[in-house]
Amino acid sequence: MAEEQVPAIRIAESLGLTQSKFARRMSGSVPLSVDEIDAICEILGIRFEWLVTGDGPRFDPDDGCPHQGSNLGPAD
Repeated sequence: MAEEQVPAIRIAESLGLTQSKFARRMSGSVPLSVDEIDAICEILGIRFEWLVTGDGPRFDPDDGCPHQGSNLGPAD
């Protein structure tokens, strides 16, 4: 399976953040909230558990994120 590159600006916009605010989160200057982590999971199409802990498979067999809570869909 080829991995799709998701531009940071798309993730920032999906989170309702400016690129500058998103960059501060990615650099570790500002911590990500659980909701932001959940949204990133859904945008990237990866499992929440894997993103947070590194445990289990990276991708959900159904191409979705098993952790619910965000209204953002996976990347197109």
